[in-house]
Amino acid sequence: MKRGIFLFLLLAGSSVAQNLVNVSSRSFPDAPSANFGEAPTSSFVEASSSTRERLPKRERFLNKGNLALLGAFTVLQGIDAYKTERAIDQGAVEQFPIARHFCQTRGSRIAYFGVNYAGTVGMTYWLHRKGHPQLARIFTVMSSVSAATALSYTLSHSR
Repeated sequence: MKRGIFLFLLLAGSSVAQNLVNVSSRSFPDAPSANFGEAPTSSFVEASSSTRERLPKRERFLNKGNLALLGAFTVLQGIDAYKTERAIDQGAVEQFPIARHFCQTRGSRIAYFGVNYAGTVGMTYWLHRKGHPQLARIFTVMSSVSAATALSYTLSHSR
């Protein structure tokens, strides 16, 4: 499941890169003109301020729904980290090939789970700030399902 999230992030990054705009086709009213004595026009400023008034008010990131989803993800990720730590201390081997290289020592396991957690919360916040709150929630749910799957695997294979 974590491979699926990795592929999702990889594809999401490439799709963002494809949203480039041809700059030469746009006109910039505030750009310097050939006449250096002219002042730039202010139509761009007026248009952006009138557009800002029409935009819907952005909802807060830490609302009830996001707090519940992030809380569930935090609990699942924390229990998975704890159970993985105990299982490895009892002689188990990490089965996820990417995490296996980072889970050799206790400090590296803490760093791995911390970076994983911070990356998920950071991506959720970034998606929310870019105007995709539903996609941010879907991403958090997918991460929670991934953490729950990892936890169930750890619980079923631990002594």
